[in-house]
Amino acid sequence: MNYRQLGNAGVRVSVIGMGTNQFGRKVEQAEVNNVIDAAQDCGINFIDTADVYGEGKKIGFIPYFPLAGGFLTGKYKRGQEAPAGSRGESSVYVQRLMTDDNYDKVEKLTAWAEERDHTMAELAHAWLLAQPQVCSVISGLTRLEHLQANAKAAGWVLTAVELNEINQILDGTNQP
Repeated sequence: MNYRQLGNAGVRVSVIGMGTNQFGRKVEQAEVNNVIDAAQDCGINFIDTADVYGEGKKIGFIPYFPLAGGFLTGKYKRGQEAPAGSRGESSVYVQRLMTDDNYDKVEKLTAWAEERDHTMAELAHAWLLAQPQVCSVISGLTRLEHLQANAKAAGWVLTAVELNEINQILDGTNQP
């Protein structure tokens, strides 16, 4: 696991932080214990227990919801209802993302990531971590597998060429 300085606070935090807002709701205590143990094994030392995520103070920028409530994972399919119990079913934030333009971008980014043997979720984390103002990314989870995937994403350091290619997809300037 890589670590970055948290602004001028003198604290070094893991580049992947663990959001715990689903602990005690969707995640039962036994799984919470497994996830916390695994987080320590992965080197994650930043566990966010705040009721409200994300603070862009002078200490640095810490983005949250890097997977856009599951939108960037492929959980939601164009023209289909969101899975029962998902954020896409109930969250206006996620529902606003479900546009043809955004689906097009996610499909292109997913293909781009897969060509490099990575997942879209890894790309989302890696892209955020490539932004110089970001010291850590808070990523919530409901299963141990989510934590492991998030920790793996920290190992992908995007090159300047890769960032340019990604930004062209996001800007819509990579059209054939």
